[in-house]
Amino acid sequence: GEEVVAAIVLREGAVLDRKEQRKLDQAKGLIPFAVKLDAELAGELRALAESRRVGLNELVAELLRKGLAAGA
Repeated sequence: GEEVVAAIVLREGAVLDRKEQRKLDQAKGLIPFAVKLDAELAGELRALAESRRVGLNELVAELLRKGLAAGA
């Protein structure tokens, strides 16, 4: 019925959005870089990103750059 069609359209739209996002990320020179973090640390990062109103990727990149520059 209509619910199934709506679900398929949503899924297809999500796939297209992900493909488009991959293209945009590649154009910026971005690559996926997965890491495993302690749940508490991950929560702290999410909270900090939210409080600064920035994306998690942007925050993590900033913190990594600062850490590397400090010789961490």
